[in-house]
Amino acid sequence: MPIYLEQMLSNAYVDLSFGPTWPYVRVVREFIESFCRVSFEEHYHDMSERISSSASELVENAVKYSARDGDRQGTRVKVELVHKTNTVVLEVQNHTEARYLESLQQKIEYLNNLTPDQLQVLYHRRMLEASEDGSKSALGLIRILREWRADSLEMIKEPDRLAEDFPHFTEEDKKIKISIKASFKLGRRSGINE
Repeated sequence: MPIYLEQMLSNAYVDLSFGPTWPYVRVVREFIESFCRVSFEEHYHDMSERISSSASELVENAVKYSARDGDRQGTRVKVELVHKTNTVVLEVQNHTEARYLESLQQKIEYLNNLTPDQLQVLYHRRMLEASEDGSKSALGLIRILREWRADSLEMIKEPDRLAEDFPHFTEEDKKIKISIKASFKLGRRSGINE
């Protein structure tokens, strides 16, 4: 990697917070895409669309599943180049209800373990199912791995301090901070296998 590109990318990051509302989904996507275009210039031009589209999917999920009274905490989006591994990490963080966590973790683990062929079959099946019934299909997570070629997805749950401070809270009362991370290796082709 040329030295000037190495220096430019070593400082490439953005970190923003906003209230989880639908009008911001498009704005965040466009901002992330512009940021990536400036940061990666022509060297990794396909990364802009891959990362901004993935950000859009994760922000949509954050808006859908954010705990309504956790909105004061906001949703956080961070894009950063991890220079040592030549990887771009997209992270979306929000507060959600505890009841969603186990299912989300299982979906992410399942998707990360699929082969490209298995992911392709699941993608087509979920696209059909979503068009028929609009169910919670994890289609956004599948698209991040299949269409936008993330190398992996990861869910990180923050420690549950509410349970310690308010032991009388029920599971429905708990609002948990989670982060979903998508990692992209620089230079990986973004073409879709049809």
